Amino acid sequence: MSIIQTSDTSAPRKSALPKAAGKVAASFVVILTTLLGLMMITFTVGRMVPADPVIAVIGDQADQATYDRVYKEMGLDQPIYVQFAGYLSDVVHLDFGQSIITKQPVSKDLARVFPATIELATLATIIGAGLGIPLGVIAAVRRGTWVDHVARVVGLLGYSTPIFWLGTIVILVFYAYLGAIPPAAASTSMTKASCRRARTSF
Repeated sequence: MSIIQTSDTSAPRKSALPKAAGKVAASFVVILTTLLGLMMITFTVGRMVPADPVIAVIGDQADQATYDRVYKEMGLDQPIYVQFAGYLSDVVHLDFGQSIITKQPVSKDLARVFPATIELATLATIIGAGLGIPLGVIAAVRRGTWVDHVARVVGLLGYSTPIFWLGTIVILVFYAYLGAIPPAAASTSMTKASCRRARTSF
């Protein structure tokens, strides 16, 4: 008589589920802590900026009574921790306040520029993958040659170049100098006059 032994695979699967749930929970805690830290940093930096937010809203020609009223309406008379708690509450309720520049809710400004952001991110991903993957493969095949060194230098420059500086240079070259980007397509706060002033400063 033969005895058939069967392996029970349900126990390892059951033990793997708590581990996976623990990893997901740990990742969620890390993401939440990171977001909270970034919000705290941005809030603190915003309060350390020497510019007066009340003056930015009402202008420098307003009287003292108007200044005091807006100062209280913005909650600037409260302690800093109370202001931060109110800021967190507004963010949780997706209330990002009103833009000082456009005088519109920030959520509307974000919704307006979000499609352009997705378009730029998609195009940048396509260009980066289309150039980076072949360049990496060629550098790996010809390891130690001048092709490998050139690929490393190009990659290092690409990672090291500040994106805000590169974006400004691209706007100046393709919009101010070459005129390749029409004004309607240039979704930026830099106007044509400011581009001319920036161009003459170089």
